[in-house]
Amino acid sequence: MRVDQSGAAVRALGAENLVDTLPKVPSVTLRPMDFTSDYTIGFNVTTKIMLQLARKVDEIAAWEDVDGIVVTHGTDVMEEVATFVDLTITTDKPVVFTGAMRNASLPGFDGPHNLLNAIQVAAEPRAVGRGVLVCLNDEIHSARAVTKTHTRKTSTFASPGSGPVGVVDNGQVAYFAPAIRGRRYSVTETLPEVPLVWVAAGASASQLHAALLEATGVVVAATGIGHVPSWWMPDIRKGIAEGKQIVLASRCGSGPTGLGYAGPGGDLDLAEAGVILAGYRRPLQTRLELMCALSAGLTPREIRSSFEERSGWIDQ
Repeated sequence: MRVDQSGAAVRALGAENLVDTLPKVPSVTLRPMDFTSDYTIGFNVTTKIMLQLARKVDEIAAWEDVDGIVVTHGTDVMEEVATFVDLTITTDKPVVFTGAMRNASLPGFDGPHNLLNAIQVAAEPRAVGRGVLVCLNDEIHSARAVTKTHTRKTSTFASPGSGPVGVVDNGQVAYFAPAIRGRRYSVTETLPEVPLVWVAAGASASQLHAALLEATGVVVAATGIGHVPSWWMPDIRKGIAEGKQIVLASRCGSGPTGLGYAGPGGDLDLAEAGVILAGYRRPLQTRLELMCALSAGLTPREIRSSFEERSGWIDQ
């Protein structure tokens, strides 16, 4: 992005422009490519485009002379797009997402620095088999763990509850955690819409009711370790009786869903009704994983198993 005559930031730099901002990276040959799509700004991405991107990543990764791939993307929905790609690609070659918090017209434009670091991560053999990574502000994060935490700070990307899996220190890549590869899904070209319904104090069940009328799967961003207002339970029980897949994540931002509280709408009540607990997955990542599980044709039992076999991206 770059500021135009109106004073607003607009899309301006393509892949070759970004590569031109970099010094030569030793022992690395760069091949800049623009991903053709029908959107111009990252926050306009659709699930169709995410699937096209995942397919393109696998296509490029199959080339014998490619050792790693870097994807530049807007930061607004980067965690979601990176997670979707991680859930659906087949390659174990390094795939690293990066972006910038400052547009190219601002002092301290962080794009070139982040891009250089991401290239160094993708070129490093220890990135193989780690799944999709996100690299900004000298930190390396797992796509399924990272989230954007601030609207402006260059340190916005963080992995609450676990921290980064590594860092880039003056061109040197260091990892703090072993390689973990989450489950992948063989999705079709048709991706179902999975509504995400947020619990708020005193909120009616109207949004949940509307979501369950149309969708085969719904994610509920619940309070605490997994609670909803008691008056939501009739809709939840009805939806489960009709074969709808309802997955419960916590709106807290870190920490797992769990069991321990009684009473209508409590976690034990929800579990008894048949709701699936998302573990450490946050609501946004939970939505994408349920979408992929439904697209892949998993049975209800298999969907439950896929969420329970790991409590999110963290290897328990």
